[in-house]
Amino acid sequence: MGKGLMLNKKLLIMKKILIFLFMTIAVAGYCEAQTSSLEIQKIIKLAEQGNSNAQVVLGVRYYKGEGVAQSKSEAVKWFRKAAEQGDAYAQYKLGLCYKLGEGVAQDKSEAVKWYRKAADQGDADAEVALGLCYYKGEGVAKSKSEAVNWFRRAAEHGDADGQYKLGLCYKLGEGVTKNMDEAVKWYRKAAEQGDASAQYELGCCYAYGKGVTKNEGEAVKWYRKAADQGDADAQVALGLRYDLGEGVVLNKSVAANWYRKAAEQGNASGQCLLGSCYQSGNGVIQDYEEAVKWYRKAAEQGDASAQYGLGECYLEGKGVAKDRDEAVKWYRKAAEQGNESAKRKLEKFEKEKNTMKLAEKGDVEAQFSVGNQYFREQNYSEAAKWWLKAAKQGHVEAQIWIGRFYDVGRGVEENKSEAVKWYRKAAEQGNAQAQYYLGDSYMLGRGVKKDEREAIKWLRMSAEQGYADAQFDLGLYYSLSEGDMRDYAEAVKWFRKAAEQGDTYAQYYLGDSYLEGKGVAKDRDEAVKWLKKASERGHEGALQKLSELGIW
Repeated sequence: MGKGLMLNKKLLIMKKILIFLFMTIAVAGYCEAQTSSLEIQKIIKLAEQGNSNAQVVLGVRYYKGEGVAQSKSEAVKWFRKAAEQGDAYAQYKLGLCYKLGEGVAQDKSEAVKWYRKAADQGDADAEVALGLCYYKGEGVAKSKSEAVNWFRRAAEHGDADGQYKLGLCYKLGEGVTKNMDEAVKWYRKAAEQGDASAQYELGCCYAYGKGVTKNEGEAVKWYRKAADQGDADAQVALGLRYDLGEGVVLNKSVAANWYRKAAEQGNASGQCLLGSCYQSGNGVIQDYEEAVKWYRKAAEQGDASAQYGLGECYLEGKGVAKDRDEAVKWYRKAAEQGNESAKRKLEKFEKEKNTMKLAEKGDVEAQFSVGNQYFREQNYSEAAKWWLKAAKQGHVEAQIWIGRFYDVGRGVEENKSEAVKWYRKAAEQGNAQAQYYLGDSYMLGRGVKKDEREAIKWLRMSAEQGYADAQFDLGLYYSLSEGDMRDYAEAVKWFRKAAEQGDTYAQYYLGDSYLEGKGVAKDRDEAVKWLKKASERGHEGALQKLSELGIW
């Protein structure tokens, strides 16, 4: 750096200090003696005499409306006078007015002109501003390398924003060869000056081991510094650390609190994560309406995860009226951004749409599938409608399901005899489950006249196909029957078959049979073995028997 530029830099700093003191004195005069008008008149007089410091102060006053009526055009007038005298700060402020179109017609080329004048004098704010113009191609041909040049000059002058932006260029490899070590170096310089964006980026470097050894504790440290300054991205990152227990003790409520801070600033990721907290009840009281509220805010900003989450809420009718079309709308938005879950949903819907077309044409498997889909959506009347169509065409599973619906009055009016009718149709096709339901209906006289002989017939047919519930019922029947029908050996035979399939009650009764020597020789070890199996599945009677045996 040349001696002339160093001198200009020192003079610029001194000038800014003088301007600050000038304004401080003026404000103090207003506060203590309430002579603001007099102070303004002094500043105006000095400005009109050509004092560049006074001209800058007056420009700032007009820009902010402090002590004078706010007027951006008057601000520009005085910034221009000072700028034309070579005041770097005024040149920077005038450039800013041209960039924003404040007090003057927007002219980004003119903004670049004044930024350059200030930057050539070593004004760090102007150096960064000029770098951004080159970076974005605003008022000048886009050049990432030239942007880096100006960011570097500001960074080497100690400007935190310039250091942060230079670090970002090294991270992205824009205008300079990608170098995470250099990125970390400049992030750290800016972060140590309190730049929140740099603190966040430095936290990310530590979190993912980029340019520095991975260190979750250091990541949390820098995220917190940025988050405490209100950096929304850092608040989200810190929330995630609490959510996952990485670098901190896991705490869902603290995580939700950080998400909320980011969400309230309009950060889409924070809004989406807060919506997820309300949907799942993690860190907050579950509230689907709040989930929808935050998902919607993020979704409208284009957050794909939030769009998918909002689609789920519409599909399930949680926090909002169920609306399949609205669900599809949000799934589609998410899918267009590459969200795989949303893509799978849409593919599923398309398949269902095709299935519905087939069902409406009378395809029996499609009718059964449509019924299943409505069942999963808990639309039981529609499920019953389509299963009945399939059942009438002889679809066994549809016959069983419509039979169950008639049995319990779900999706249709309860009708036990109608249930028996459909059980019989499926049972006569050899379905073990239907045979069990039909046998059970005869045993209990439910929907049909009670008939133990007919009940045993159907239960045995089901049991011989390996249906555990029927095996257990047969065992129970032979164990509890009176007179000639009681047959403990036959009971044990069926209890064993069901027990070996994992039926808890059969395991208990088999254990009890060994304990009492009913239908089988007494065998304490076998009794304990089967009672333990039942107890492991939570059977209270088995636990009590084992306790009586002194096992537990």
